[in-house]
Amino acid sequence: MGVCLRRNARLTVFHLLRHSAVLRKQPPFRLHCAVSSAALVEDHVFDEIPEFETWRPALTYRHEGRSRAFAGIPEAEAWKPAVTCGREDGRHVFDENPEVENWKREERSKFRLFSLVGRVLKSLNWEVAWRIRFQRVVNEHGFEDSVMALRMIVHVFAVAGMRLEVYALLRDVVCYFKELDADVLEELTDFLLDRLADVVGLAVIYNVLIKVFAANSMLKNAKDLFSEGTKIGLEPDVYSSNFLLKCFVEADREDVAKELFDIMKNRGPAPNVRTYTIMLNSLSKLNLSADEFLSRASAILEDMENGGISCTIVTYGTFIHGLCKVGAIEVALDLIRTMQKEGLLLNDYCYNAVIYGFCQKGQLSEALEVLEEMRNCGVFPDVYSYSILIDGFCKKGDVEKSLSLFHEMEVSNIKPTIVSYSSLCYGLCKAGLMELSHGFFRDIGYRGYEYDNIAYDILIDGFVNQGHVDSASRLFQEMINHDVDPCTSSFRNIIDGFCQYCREGNSQEALKLDQDIFRTSYMYTTVINRLCKEGKPEKAWELLAPMLKKNIFPDVVMCSILMDGFAKNSKLKEARKLYGKMLKAGMMPDVVTNTILINIFCHEGHMYKAYTLFMEMIEEGLPLDDICYTSIIAGFCRLGEIKKAWALFNQMSRKRVLPSVFTFTCLIDGFFKQGRMDMAELLFHEMKRQGVAPDVATYNVLAAAYHRTGNMKKKEEMLLEMQKNGLETVEWMKD
Repeated sequence: MGVCLRRNARLTVFHLLRHSAVLRKQPPFRLHCAVSSAALVEDHVFDEIPEFETWRPALTYRHEGRSRAFAGIPEAEAWKPAVTCGREDGRHVFDENPEVENWKREERSKFRLFSLVGRVLKSLNWEVAWRIRFQRVVNEHGFEDSVMALRMIVHVFAVAGMRLEVYALLRDVVCYFKELDADVLEELTDFLLDRLADVVGLAVIYNVLIKVFAANSMLKNAKDLFSEGTKIGLEPDVYSSNFLLKCFVEADREDVAKELFDIMKNRGPAPNVRTYTIMLNSLSKLNLSADEFLSRASAILEDMENGGISCTIVTYGTFIHGLCKVGAIEVALDLIRTMQKEGLLLNDYCYNAVIYGFCQKGQLSEALEVLEEMRNCGVFPDVYSYSILIDGFCKKGDVEKSLSLFHEMEVSNIKPTIVSYSSLCYGLCKAGLMELSHGFFRDIGYRGYEYDNIAYDILIDGFVNQGHVDSASRLFQEMINHDVDPCTSSFRNIIDGFCQYCREGNSQEALKLDQDIFRTSYMYTTVINRLCKEGKPEKAWELLAPMLKKNIFPDVVMCSILMDGFAKNSKLKEARKLYGKMLKAGMMPDVVTNTILINIFCHEGHMYKAYTLFMEMIEEGLPLDDICYTSIIAGFCRLGEIKKAWALFNQMSRKRVLPSVFTFTCLIDGFFKQGRMDMAELLFHEMKRQGVAPDVATYNVLAAAYHRTGNMKKKEEMLLEMQKNGLETVEWMKD
């Protein structure tokens, strides 16, 4: 990415500021829209372009010996002053030219913008600079002038060492360009890193721009800028390099992070302790074994030592945290004890990592010993130390110890966090102490914390499990009223409670709980689906009447679920009845609905009705799937009409509908019952060729066929193949 100088006329303005000799060579009456106009007069700010005299110079400007006319004015004429500049009526000779009027408007806009820039450059006032928000300025003054103004301010702030201000300005413009084409962004980078700029300021802009790209997830741009710096005579400093390294580690790009680390070691900037700490932290994200982690971490620490770089407490803490993450908790504890003996400083982060590791392994007594050892070494436990232990004991079911630790934390003037409360509430709910858990839950609000969906979910789940669905429903409603977004498990828990009432025949009581919770068809559909899967479609049906009273109308999906529920529970009459009501209500059945009805007709032996509906679906252009084909194929196989079933199977192939294992199994069974074992075996091999794995039912059908035909050798082959594929054999097959 070589830096390309922009030979655009607008750039002349900035160079005039830096090269006063050029300014002295200009004619005395040349018109300039430069920031120097505002800088020359102490207290004057141009709000608009000053009125011109009757005589005015030619409307051109020069750039590097070349003349450039403004748009709409021929270049040959642009060099000449107006021959007649005034008229008897007092109007200017150019007043009738619309192009000149447009030019005047542009110049007024330009003067307003660059006068504001002048104020910034004189005072280095950040509040004034921040008013030049890039997107707004582009909308008001156009792209070219906006970029020019930004470039001036950024370079001056950079020379003044105002890094934070430079960062904010560059972030503003980079975010504007983030969604644009990469070439435009590259051109902007080249423009900002103009080689004629001050070297010190250029280095600041270069390093800040790397951080801006990295912080805004534009890692490729940051990496390219980092790599190409040497080509334009720039080298990133260690701070921007470390920031980029950290961003790649957080993005799980360990390969690029390693590449950057090697570049820093070989070409610079030289890594510091922060660099090595970042690389240590990257190891804990790689899911390494304990041995692999120790090997690679030791190499990094050895490299530090060879470079004369001493570890800080943060480096040791990162190493200890990594050891605990890979399960080497004892090694981490030994390291802590060695450091303590050598008089090295330790902090709670080091001990907390070990405490957490022991709790994760269920070694709570060892975790308590580390807590005590921590105190003896003069390192005071913090809220995280106690929260980890409380969570560990609650998960183990030792609520008494959890309450003791919670009390100990408060006595030590350590304010519990919402995580501490949530862990304790979980343990109390698990122990069935809902009243006590609810009391601690309310303490969260009294302490000034904002409730999150995790805390609510714990209590809702606890109340549902204890059968207090009304309390769970009130909490769920409270969560919605407080603008806390329910998580998936919260919905699942409240639906469980709702279904529990319906399951027990208390539909009316359940509906009293819903209030605003079950005001959508989606929620009712979820509950109906759950009840149908549990084999209770009648209970699901009871929900329709009160649902309609609330002006919530069932859709095709809900009706299909109910039909399927009735059909699978051998209540075919109710399913057909519901289908008729759908048609009367003007509801158009979809493929799923019709497939369910076809399946019902097939089970009743009404193949004419099933096939008629099947053909109607084809005529209507509905996309038939393998389930629909399998339903009608199974119906024909059941009646012994194997030729029709085979014809439909071939139609599936022609329409490129992939058969499922159920399709193949139905046909294999149908051909066997017709005495066509050759076709049954052919289909068995064909399904494996197509990558459709036979299931227990398929093997069961074939084994039964071989058993009845007396082919015990083939039957044994089926049994061995089943065992090889990890499928359990049925008892009769072993006889």
